Amino acid sequence: MIKQRSIPRLVTEMRTDDFEQYCDLLIVPHRPAPVIVAVDGAIVLKPMRFSLIPQWSKDAKPKFATHNARLESIAEKPTWKDAFQKRHCLVPLTHFIEPIYEGEYAGFMVAFHQNGGDYLLAAGIWEEWTNRDTGEVIESFSIITGEPPKFIADVGHDRGPIFLPDMAQEEWLTLNESPASMVEFLTSNRIHTDYMVEKFRPMRPGWEKRK
Repeated sequence: MIKQRSIPRLVTEMRTDDFEQYCDLLIVPHRPAPVIVAVDGAIVLKPMRFSLIPQWSKDAKPKFATHNARLESIAEKPTWKDAFQKRHCLVPLTHFIEPIYEGEYAGFMVAFHQNGGDYLLAAGIWEEWTNRDTGEVIESFSIITGEPPKFIADVGHDRGPIFLPDMAQEEWLTLNESPASMVEFLTSNRIHTDYMVEKFRPMRPGWEKRK
């Protein structure tokens, strides 16, 4: 089902109807999640798989991680560059969860969220992949990340989603300029909100080896 709404109304209504099943669960790689896209001049909310499948991939689950796309290399890497040029989305999040290997929170997955608990909208890219054997079509997406704001870095994580303010959200959905201009758009419009952090769960035994 596709819903045609303004961006604020889409976010407000996310817990209703067909999207309720996605919004009360964690968004994890290779599972469906609600994203906002522009389709035929309308802003719509639709489920897509979290972890972008490049059009050229032979498999629906690439052998490398594709749930996050680094802003620093998004315009050059084959996995991202076509979607970055042509297919943009917004990903509504209440919080995001990251592993911490040093400091006060070492050994825990922690949840970063906005002070006040409202939704944040992360810039993303999406792709349409077709199974060459069955004809199945899968829409998938990645969240764009950049260097972490100071709060996240101080907690002990080295990346952060690119969150956009209200005034830049709709423009991002339809932006089609040079790659350098779009990188600058995301860099200059990125917001660093007032974050809070809490422990989500302990990491699995052996986490120390991954430092």
